[in-house]
Amino acid sequence: MTDTERKVAIVGAGLIGRAWATIFARAGWNVRLTDPHIPTLKSAPRLIRDELHALARHGLASDPDGAVARVSAAGNLEEAVRDVEFVQENGPEKADDKRSIFAQLDKMAPRDALLVSSTSAITASRFTEHLQGRSRCLVGHPVNPPHLVPLVELCGAPWTSPESDYCARYTGFYKELASSPAGPEVFESPNVDRVIAAWPFQPTAERIAALTERRNERLAALAAHKSRYDTTQADSA
Repeated sequence: MTDTERKVAIVGAGLIGRAWATIFARAGWNVRLTDPHIPTLKSAPRLIRDELHALARHGLASDPDGAVARVSAAGNLEEAVRDVEFVQENGPEKADDKRSIFAQLDKMAPRDALLVSSTSAITASRFTEHLQGRSRCLVGHPVNPPHLVPLVELCGAPWTSPESDYCARYTGFYKELASSPAGPEVFESPNVDRVIAAWPFQPTAERIAALTERRNERLAALAAHKSRYDTTQADSA
């Protein structure tokens, strides 16, 4: 299957959901967005387009308009997950909400699709235990923003199936999406702490938007610089 035939559902079109959509679309996947908050869903394609063009300015996206064309808003959750290979969930950080969302995903998504949550604080066992397809569920928690920081924490539940190789498939899948592999410096705690510290403690919508735009521009510039440096080092080796 080629990338242009691969489909992913992004459940939740907020900051993290849009960042995931940016990654998938840049990598050639067809992206379907869904969000119960209609204004958020309607604004998401425009914001993803802006992010892709920002990446392109730094040489981190080769065809932003082509990528944007692969992003669409689904009318409902069932439409979003139809025929997809992966589902990346980005809903509220509440266990009850996760249980409700994953119960629907387990019924609606294809049986071989991975169901993965971006949650940062809720273990997969708390919202997948009673699902018929619980063996395909896990957490894929990104460092924010995932389209600029190639670091994802994978956490399976006790019943996430090793026989089906879900975790291994998903690890390889994340590597496949990255514009460049992460070096060991990405995993150093001070670097992660600096990214987290850039986020406001008492945010307003306007402050979040302004800080996010400024931070993403700086991270994109750093990522582009690292890519050029790695190329130079490889050429001189």
